[in-house]
Formats: sequence, C-alpha cells, structure tokens
Amino acid sequence: MIYNKCYEIFGQCFPELKMDMDTFKELCEIDDCVIFTVKSGDEIIGFSMTKDNEIRLICVAPEYQRKGFGRTLLELAEGAVKDRDKEATAGSPGSRLFIGAPVETAGFFERFGYRLEGTFAEMAGDTAELVQPEYEPRGDVRFEFRAANAEIINAVKEVEDDWAQYFGEGDIFCGVCGDEIASFCIVEENVTCLLSGDGEKVGSIGCVGTVPKFRRRGIGLKMVSLAAEELKKRGCGKIFIHYTHVYDWYAKLGFKPFLKLKMGGKNLE
Repeated sequence: MIYNKCYEIFGQCFPELKMDMDTFKELCEIDDCVIFTVKSGDEIIGFSMTKDNEIRLICVAPEYQRKGFGRTLLELAEGAVKDRDKEATAGSPGSRLFIGAPVETAGFFERFGYRLEGTFAEMAGDTAELVQPEYEPRGDVRFEFRAANAEIINAVKEVEDDWAQYFGEGDIFCGVCGDEIASFCIVEENVTCLLSGDGEKVGSIGCVGTVPKFRRRGIGLKMVSLAAEELKKRGCGKIFIHYTHVYDWYAKLGFKPFLKLKMGGKNLE
C-alpha cells in the first residue's frame, strides 16, 4: 500500500516521467530504502526516502506543497542518515533515479544548509529525430565495436580513471585512428531508466570519451551519432544519456535535457 502511494505522489510531482510502478520500484531500489511519510487526516500526502547516507527522494503532493511538509520529511530523512553517517547527500552519482536535487527544488535543500554545485543533465533523444554532425571527423578514423580489453581500459583511464570499472566486459564502440583507440562509449540496447514505461524500447550511450591527443577533431561526436544509428537499427525508439554536464555538446545531435540536477550534501554534526 505505501509503495503504491509513493508511486502515485511521485507521478503527480514528475508527470513528465512515464515510468510504471515496477520501474519506479527498481530505480528507487525501494526494498533497500527507509521511507517516511506525512499525512493529512488519514491520507498520505508526501514521503521521503533514504538509502545509506543518500536522501534519494522527497515528494509532496502538489496541493500540499509550501506548507511545511517537505521540511518535516527532510528532518525525518536526516535523522535516519545521522544514525549511520555524518554527511547527508541529496541524491548520489550511484542512484539510478535522481543523482541530485532537481534544479527546480535545489533551493529547498540550500535553505536547509545543503551545498549544491554544478548542473548535470539527464538527456533524451528520439532516434527518428536525431541529426548527423555538421562536420565529418578529421584524420583517418574508423568506427567499430571491439571486445573490452586492456587497450580500451588504458584509453578510458586517460579520460576518466573511475570509468574503468564499467569497461570490464562486452563490446565497446570505438573510434580508431591507425592502431590506437581514439574514442569510446558503452552502447546498451535495452535499459531500464527514467525514460522507461511508455512501451518503447530504450537504448543508452554512456561513458563517452575521447583520448586527449585526439580531441577537437569531431571524432567523439561522430562516434555518438553512429552509435545512435546502431541503436535505431536495433529497434530503440529513444536513447538515454545519463549524468552529463556537456549537454550543449550532445544537443548538436538533437539530444535534449529533460531533467537538470545539482549535487551536493550537508554535514549533520
């Protein structure tokens, strides 16, 4: 019952996200979360959700917002976090739901002492509407899938060392110059994500990088364009780009932000 009500209120707060109940529960990791609720009479009208030291979600039904319920839910959530950690975060990079506080509600967290920085986007692309890069890449470059190997891992580490953990298996789409890996990305053709729930098959393109010495040649943009074409061939109607701050770069291909978030936390001591 409580999960159903949380899902209902979440849908009222974020009507643009069409996910079904099962997707909501999976992305929240709801069975691993602590949930608090507030009521008006006997009716649940808001909830907060924590996992470890993350305040994963706070939602209040629209007609009850700006009446102090959000503050109550935040205090309850912080109390749960404080029992095990001195730092509370608004979301987390590891969350499959919200990695931070939506920019529209970031001010709420900041009023209660959260330090939020940066703006990151979740992006969507309709495969029927994406466009080709304006310029072809410079130099002799070819694009192909390659099995994950040490050469690819070394290229990934040149761009972002933390990403190496995601490249341990499977085929990786690469831009190759001569015998060298110039760029890379992970391509998945069927993901459960914020875009799931309307019946369309959703693909994703992630951990996109270009080795420093090959940058500013148009290689990365062309690679993403070709990866999107491959996902379209595999039956994906939409493509999800997760957790990026270079949303203007992806916009050159027709991807659009549908959610922007800020990240940070608060010391509870």
